[in-house]
Amino acid sequence: MMSGMKPNMWKETCLFCKEIVHLFLYWIAHRMPLSNRIWIFGSWFGETYNDNSKYIFEYVNANLPDITAVWLSRKKDIVLNVRRRGYKAYCFYSLSGIWYALRAGVAIFCVGYTADLPGFCISNSKKLIQLWHGIGTKKIGVMNTKQKDTNKKIYPYIQNPYLTKIILRLSKILFNSTATKINHLVYKLELFQNYTFFPTLSPSTKKMAVESFNLPNEKVIITGSPRNDGLFGNKFIITGKISKIIEDVHNSNGFIGFYMPTHRQEGGEEMLKVINDNLRSCQKMLEEKNIYLFVKLHQFHQSESSSEHFKNIIYVSSQDLNDDIYPFLPKTDFLITDYSTIYIDYLLVNKPVVFLNYDLERYTALDRELFFPYEEVTPGPKVSSWEQLIPTLSKQLKKDNYKKQRQKMKEFFHTYPDGNSSRRIAEKIYNSFITASPKPRTLSAWMKARFASEARRAK
Repeated sequence: MMSGMKPNMWKETCLFCKEIVHLFLYWIAHRMPLSNRIWIFGSWFGETYNDNSKYIFEYVNANLPDITAVWLSRKKDIVLNVRRRGYKAYCFYSLSGIWYALRAGVAIFCVGYTADLPGFCISNSKKLIQLWHGIGTKKIGVMNTKQKDTNKKIYPYIQNPYLTKIILRLSKILFNSTATKINHLVYKLELFQNYTFFPTLSPSTKKMAVESFNLPNEKVIITGSPRNDGLFGNKFIITGKISKIIEDVHNSNGFIGFYMPTHRQEGGEEMLKVINDNLRSCQKMLEEKNIYLFVKLHQFHQSESSSEHFKNIIYVSSQDLNDDIYPFLPKTDFLITDYSTIYIDYLLVNKPVVFLNYDLERYTALDRELFFPYEEVTPGPKVSSWEQLIPTLSKQLKKDNYKKQRQKMKEFFHTYPDGNSSRRIAEKIYNSFITASPKPRTLSAWMKARFASEARRAK
């Protein structure tokens, strides 16, 4: 390390140099000929192989042989996992990863393009397909007023996210400004990007997407959510420890389901201690009623772990579920959640849902406001105290009183409850940019054209 330079200053300087390299690649991306037959995919900050991106990626590989589908990830183990499944995958900054990122005409992601994919690869002519990861009850995007943002007014006018990051990084080095939230700024920048398509579930969620992301109405297409394809039929076989537990519980005439709360402060507020302290008192009643509970925290809280062990309460991680919970959901008997959009997907399973909303007032005041009236769109009993959770759940398992309400909400949130969402989205992209487009120029043809142009200019 250079003498006299503070560790934080050195780190910021290295990051600044990294953004300079990104800016150079960003410049190349705007001059690179694109192929609409190369589609790149990523999910959850480039660190997982799951969610909507995974399902459409596998559909394209199985059904569109003339498309080169490439999964890009920051993590080598994810790349190896995808390759073992027989698919093409590369790390973000490998030579092949950079090559496909620059050449791809279509980019498909579920959080954000600078999060899920190498952000330098985005050019004005690349087609951006924002699948998102859960649109339903919570306010998101520009409607989420709980995220303090003093610079919101300038975002529509900034076109180059990497140039913006360099300016902000430089200001932090020179002025040591701790108020600059670079990652949050880039996220907000994306809200004003002109996504090519934003697939969603139904007219009700389309309205929410248009308002949340400042999107033109025609860009938001009603297709269904690709990950919900995993809820239908026996297309996806589940194996492993979790599958065995479900089988054993059902063989003993017991009930088993998931408790899946949404995040608090995007992982900034610890959840596991609160859950542990309250579920500990539920163990005896769960055992008496032969009910078993899988506890699955939100992606933002995956780093939290528990050393406690309960007979009827099993903490599960994404790894336990092979990074994909959806094939497991139809095998369960119930769902417990709070304000998570997971219940909207679970409506397609048509089994009881209990809403544990013990901190509703605090959540809507400090974390997220709700887009729809909570009481009207949550078809299940609302429980405001942990003491009433298991008695309420047990009552629902004996007599399901919310079937009609769930059916009503299923029709409200799901235009296509059929397990063919990946097909609809893939066909929309294909028909828009492959069958309706001329054959793209090859790289060699592009280089010849560039050289010819330079020669004419020299004369």
